[in-house]
Amino acid sequence: MIIGIDVSSVSYQTGVSNYTLNLIRNLVKIDKTNHYKLFYSSLRLPLPSEIKKLSSKPNVSIYQFPFPPTLLQILWNQLRLIPIELLIGKCDIFHTSDWTQPPTLSTKTIATIHDLTPFLHPEWHHPKVINAHRRKMYWAAKKCCHFICVSQNTQSDLLKLFPQINQSKTSLVYEAAETKYGQFLKLPSRIQQKKKDVIKKQYGLQNFILAQGTREPRKNLNRLIESFLNFKKKYPNQNQISHYRQIRLGK
Repeated sequence: MIIGIDVSSVSYQTGVSNYTLNLIRNLVKIDKTNHYKLFYSSLRLPLPSEIKKLSSKPNVSIYQFPFPPTLLQILWNQLRLIPIELLIGKCDIFHTSDWTQPPTLSTKTIATIHDLTPFLHPEWHHPKVINAHRRKMYWAAKKCCHFICVSQNTQSDLLKLFPQINQSKTSLVYEAAETKYGQFLKLPSRIQQKKKDVIKKQYGLQNFILAQGTREPRKNLNRLIESFLNFKKKYPNQNQISHYRQIRLGK
């Protein structure tokens, strides 16, 4: 089988980026039978090094193009031009991004639904993002043969918002933590403590609440701060949590 995957999102260092990178990273690791065609497109961002390394695998081919995501959104979501086969050749199935839904000649498509906040809470998003997702999902609901939902809530939202999608065409597949997050717990306790001390000293931390993610309304950071303030009000002498710091790691 020839499996195509849109890996263009990997460059943006978001949750979807990590999902996409780990999806292809682990598929290639466990699957030596099927052939993978990786589609990457960006006008300014270079091909991520981890994707480039995969080109050494005998069952991986990489197709790189200088099309910005805005252009692909117009060509694919709006005009329905340039089927994916014209760019990467024959495929049996193509895993689309959360931004675009390319037309196909005969290839079946599958999509992962991470969340549907552009539909549920449009006030949290830029109009350009809302329009792109609406057009993407309009065609995905018509053309995708299957949907992967990362939570029960997302699956429920998908079926409510798009009643034309039969539940049998959806699968609930929870996202797993990367293996690197378990490495710390395998270290001896003294090494764990030493690493903790280094991080605390580096960022000037004592006790803290860590919120990891992009600064967007949908991340509900206001509720996190409100919860912290309520906690301090209810337990003013509690020493386990003395102050709040938000550390924004990455982009």
